[in-house]
Amino acid sequence: RELERATWDIFNVINKLDGLTQFQENAVKMAICAQADVNKTNNNAGINGLASFSLGDMSISIDNTKKARIDASVRRYLLNTNLLNRCV
Repeated sequence: RELERATWDIFNVINKLDGLTQFQENAVKMAICAQADVNKTNNNAGINGLASFSLGDMSISIDNTKKARIDASVRRYLLNTNLLNRCV
């Protein structure tokens, strides 16, 4: 599940999916794995990995939608590939 989500995250920020060089393919694979690690860490940053909880009339939820699509550490894998969209 984490790899599928990470693949989606990475494919949303690269501007080419076919005709990749071997170097680009390897960089994308490494970026996907790194993004999966980031996603897993971010998901577990809440209380025991929960996205929301309620206690009596108090409700707390963690909004993950405003987080950056890819982490700076992941972006480093893709910088030298010329695959990143300029809007990232």
